[in-house]
Amino acid sequence: MATIIDGKAIAQTIRKEIADEVRSLSQNYNKVPGLAVVIVGMRKDSLSYVSMKRKACSEVGIRSFDIDLPEQISEAEVVAKVHELNNNPDVHGILVQLPLPKHINEENVLSEISIEKDVDGFHPLNIGKLAMKGREPLFQPCTPKGCLELLTRSGISLKSKRAVVVGRSNIVGLPVSLLLLKADATVTIVHSHTLNSENIIREADIVIAAAGQAKMIKGDWIKPGAAVIDVGTNAIDDPSRKSGYRLVGDVDFEEASMVAGCVTPVPGGVGPMTTTLIPNCASLNAADTNEKNATALQKKNVYKSTFPSGFQTLVEEVCEQTDVSELKLKVGDFEMLLKRDTGNSNAPISVSAPIESPITAPPIPSKPMVETISSPSPVAEQESAAATSSSFTNTSAAKTSKFAALDASGQNAYVLVSSSTVGLFQRGRTLKGKRQPPSCKEGDIIKEGQIIGFLDQFGNELPVRSDVAGEVLKIIYEDGEAVGYGDPLVAVLPSFHGIK
Repeated sequence: MATIIDGKAIAQTIRKEIADEVRSLSQNYNKVPGLAVVIVGMRKDSLSYVSMKRKACSEVGIRSFDIDLPEQISEAEVVAKVHELNNNPDVHGILVQLPLPKHINEENVLSEISIEKDVDGFHPLNIGKLAMKGREPLFQPCTPKGCLELLTRSGISLKSKRAVVVGRSNIVGLPVSLLLLKADATVTIVHSHTLNSENIIREADIVIAAAGQAKMIKGDWIKPGAAVIDVGTNAIDDPSRKSGYRLVGDVDFEEASMVAGCVTPVPGGVGPMTTTLIPNCASLNAADTNEKNATALQKKNVYKSTFPSGFQTLVEEVCEQTDVSELKLKVGDFEMLLKRDTGNSNAPISVSAPIESPITAPPIPSKPMVETISSPSPVAEQESAAATSSSFTNTSAAKTSKFAALDASGQNAYVLVSSSTVGLFQRGRTLKGKRQPPSCKEGDIIKEGQIIGFLDQFGNELPVRSDVAGEVLKIIYEDGEAVGYGDPLVAVLPSFHGIK
């Protein structure tokens, strides 16, 4: 005889766990999860299901929002009600009881439920993530999830097992097959067009029946010792009952009990799990919402006086190598004002307090802070020996030693191609992890507008163009050196109409 999987007992255990979680949320965050159940019309079966869901919420301490709408309500009004619930912070889960009246398009209504409150797990994004390896949906459909809970809480391993799902509906068959795949089972789906269905089912270690056909699966279809989860709920005539009918599953329970290792009854198997796991999703979503709010608050405190890492160091290094006396930078919601006395080369840079972001620090810029087209560079004028020993009057002393020999040669009609942004100089470009040849080298004849190098500004490689044509006499910066606004990058001997 098969072991009977008692869905009522397992559901009761889960309800206790949910009640403890709800109690913890109330004590720690003064927050009670809320579940809105929307029903349109007066279908008796729908009213029964909704009543069970609301009762399940009450038992675990979840607040139930009862939205009972008349049968003749318009689709637009139902959608408006869904939007209202989406915007209600006290509602952490929304359920729309199906089926809806024929004049209302179910897909149009369900797609309007916020994915963060889709506790049924049927939002296209949730199902899409469920179908993808390495992705996790925000919510899993409750009935399929209940099937796996029954198996795992009964000590049945899913990994490497042969599982057959009978039925391919969007509500049970398809999502439960995806959940089994995520649990590393080998899955086959049997449907109305499958040939030799009984032979396929007979090979299964796990059978999940969700076909909607009363007693379709017979005892001799089941592998000895297999686990059988019966999702079906079908009414058949029974004159001995006061109601005149009784509920049976898709599996012939009496026959299956003689062969299977374990089996769920109908009723009392999967049904109690479905109504139990719906409030569980609302509870988890409420907990997740509070955790996100706490994390956001924590991040705000962490970033209260923090400028993006590495940015301030780079700016200070650049300013030390230029004649910049005052520089104001803005990145996202942060501003930085740097000042120094340029009359004293060793004067420290003072940094004003940054303006804090209202929530989080800004990301490193994904676009250049300024355009990369070089500003016109004046021809360097010779100065007296008393003033300087270099023709490059706006270059720091550390740089002048790099082209002292060039100065000594008598060349003095240089044009400096300067940078109009901040970054690290690169002669060549890194493309898909590979360094490309240098954009120019000393001795090259370049054209006006030609790229003479790149600046790496927080991962963006910004081209720097020459605003003159001529011969490259000297590349002043080496790869990886910090470059500031207006710093000369290349010395060029201009050519005028081809005459040097």
